[in-house]
Amino acid sequence: MSDAEGDADLNEERRRSDEARRERAEARRARGVTVEVLYGFPEDVPYFTTTIAERIAMTAQLTRAAWLASGRALPTLPRSAWPGEIFRIEDERDRRAP
Repeated sequence: MSDAEGDADLNEERRRSDEARRERAEARRARGVTVEVLYGFPEDVPYFTTTIAERIAMTAQLTRAAWLASGRALPTLPRSAWPGEIFRIEDERDRRAP
């Protein structure tokens, strides 16, 4: 491959990358998504003074918003029907007790 061919391939790759970037930006704008770039860490972060319950509530709110922003419907399966197993620390201690 000659230098000219290599340059042409590189230019085509950059063009495709730029085009894909523009398409992603347009999709974000269409969904009403904004991108905020933060520099440094603000000194007045409200989370430093919040309780664990307040943080969990904020996390639940953010998670719901992110799920809806993905364009998918919220799951309707009740938590009790989710796959998995619950391990209670007290139960494990009782099994090991002499």
